[in-house]
Amino acid sequence: MPLLLALLAVLIALPAAAAEVPKKWHASMQEQMLRDQKLVQTLTGDIDGDGKEEWISVGEPTGKLANNVSIAIFEPAKGKQPPKLRFAQRLQGKGLERAGAVVRKISPIGNGVVLVGAAPSQVGDSDFTLQIYGWNGKMFRPLVPEIIDFRSQGGFSIEDVDPSTPGDEVVAWTYLRGDREQLFDQHHYAYVIYRWDGIRWVGPQRESQSPEKLPGPEAAGRLAGAKKGDLRRQMPRVAEVP
Repeated sequence: MPLLLALLAVLIALPAAAAEVPKKWHASMQEQMLRDQKLVQTLTGDIDGDGKEEWISVGEPTGKLANNVSIAIFEPAKGKQPPKLRFAQRLQGKGLERAGAVVRKISPIGNGVVLVGAAPSQVGDSDFTLQIYGWNGKMFRPLVPEIIDFRSQGGFSIEDVDPSTPGDEVVAWTYLRGDREQLFDQHHYAYVIYRWDGIRWVGPQRESQSPEKLPGPEAAGRLAGAKKGDLRRQMPRVAEVP
């Protein structure tokens, strides 16, 4: 029974999978995506709050210069009329070549698209960059003005870790590699809590650091206040990046 309850808790914590766009429309979406980007994932969700779902595509670079991934949001196809592009933007960062996204209900914006780009490292020290896209009442836009990045020995979560401020916070943590420390040793960790200011999520001027070395990124997330675990490890495509 305890094992069953633990498994149930994990399943409840996982983000609900968004439906995919019918494959017959993928080619049309690909044609409208940003240059040198290939479609690797589709999602659906009501992002602008009008009660109707948008279609969303996630892109990865087609060439050898892997420094950006992308998102595109479409008005769905109507009858024989193909989907119509409403918004597209690159997420840039050194070495970004892998991408994954989820549609997630986030307070106070409603549904948002959480996009993570990865710069993979086979030795398990990959770099990740995060952005959240939502509707501001007039247009789709990125809602984190700063670069949120972290490494494999790190992670992020979106949840209410600070009841004194409105809505959910974005919490990100990553390891600080000290002298003579190996990758999977105990490390000090840095973490930042991004709070909703009425328009977007913004972080403090300085990051916080763990007062002592921690056994791993899970402990660092708990120190930062995250109770739902590392969302990156629950997302399609980027969860498998070492």
